Amino acid sequence: MNQSDAADDRAPLDRLVDLLKTLASTVPAPDPPPDGRENARRAGARLGEAAQVVSQALLLCAASSFRYWARTAEIWSQAVPPIAAALADGGRHPGRDQAISAARIDELRRALRELAEVPADESRRLQQALERLLLRLGPVVESGAPDAETYWRRWDAKP
Repeated sequence: MNQSDAADDRAPLDRLVDLLKTLASTVPAPDPPPDGRENARRAGARLGEAAQVVSQALLLCAASSFRYWARTAEIWSQAVPPIAAALADGGRHPGRDQAISAARIDELRRALRELAEVPADESRRLQQALERLLLRLGPVVESGAPDAETYWRRWDAKP
């Protein structure tokens, strides 16, 4: 994965962090002046939207944690019986049951591979869910200086 792919993957999470910062830094105004009520309504609507997005993102993260731990517990519940059987045998018959011990080792390898894949699978699933949430908000509005690719001269050429 190159550096631009990593930046693309982090963009939705950076946007969510910005929404969280906006929510945390917003302090409700006491009473708006009569001419500023429309601005106060707009600010309140933005704050409400940010709070809704953040609460949905927190629920997505909680659901992701539950899925992660449920899958991990399921894999361990499948791996524990072969481990317990191997420990119970304790080397009583060293050369007799090589096929059985090889099958137990393969089962343990399978369980360890699945355990290693769980975090990546769940993080991919959570990232897709967060991206869908942020896509419902609309396009990202960029502010600041234009990029070098989109910059164009600011003066008019003489005729």
